[in-house]
Amino acid sequence: MKRIFGLILLACFHSWAVAQEERVIAGTYTIKVGWGLKPVLADTLNAFELQLFDASGNPVSDHTVELSVKALYLREESFDSVVVAARHLEAPVIRSEAEPHRYRIYFVPTRPGPYGFHVMGSIGDMRFDEFFVCGAGSQDPDKSSFACVERAQRFPGGRLEERRLR
Repeated sequence: MKRIFGLILLACFHSWAVAQEERVIAGTYTIKVGWGLKPVLADTLNAFELQLFDASGNPVSDHTVELSVKALYLREESFDSVVVAARHLEAPVIRSEAEPHRYRIYFVPTRPGPYGFHVMGSIGDMRFDEFFVCGAGSQDPDKSSFACVERAQRFPGGRLEERRLR
């Protein structure tokens, strides 16, 4: 029983730890894109997150970064999926004070399923325009990815009735 619990815990930790898709931009920077909070649950506050690194993997915090992000709700977990709904994330971009290479835009994903992000912006003078898709839609050859949105267990559900605990 302890062994099974340990394997479940390890699987959960792995899915939370591997929570961004990594991509090299113009051979100069590596960005990691995904969810800011894990696990990712529908109808729960979360955030688009971008982390910025140099080519050697060191966090970059001394550049001006501008971001414009569209959240995409997709028909399937695939990079070339049909976009069912898209919305520009209008909340402000928040740069972490503790980790200044980390940027977030908070919003609430309202449905479980596959999501993507269309990320446009600049790092210093370099402009970029990239698409990212959760799960199997990752374009990283090493298959780093971020999770798709899950449905949380609802409790209590339906009509409430008084019941005695036994």
